[in-house]
Amino acid sequence: MAKIVLGQRPTHFTRAVKFSLLDGTAAWINFNYKYRTRSEYGAFVDENVERHKQAAEAAIADAIKVAEEATKDAGQVTKLPGMKDVLEKSSNDSIEFLLGAAEGWNLDAPFTRESLEQLVDEYPQAALAAVETYRLACTEGRQGN
Repeated sequence: MAKIVLGQRPTHFTRAVKFSLLDGTAAWINFNYKYRTRSEYGAFVDENVERHKQAAEAAIADAIKVAEEATKDAGQVTKLPGMKDVLEKSSNDSIEFLLGAAEGWNLDAPFTRESLEQLVDEYPQAALAAVETYRLACTEGRQGN
């Protein structure tokens, strides 16, 4: 059994993020996460929420401006956000979170924004599992379900 020493915390930890593929088979990616204490994780999440809140407020301001301009140009039709826009926003949120939470992985692709974009697009369940695995590790000290 390992003996812990308070104040000698790790800088990172590795977790196997498990998820199911569309055909039902199990897959996993080993993520090398940044270590955060429970309170540091809370601050990390708060920073992410604040960034998203500011982005949402800017988007609302832009939408109001577009609506006001459309009212002036009564004949012009304004394009509303579609499913593609909503999914891109959700994907970007996951990517930003994972860039802040992890330092690498065991995939053959480098751990970059572009690779995360591809992961989130091709395997959205993997990104969700990676976010949840990090949350559980930082808040409850658990490896998974």
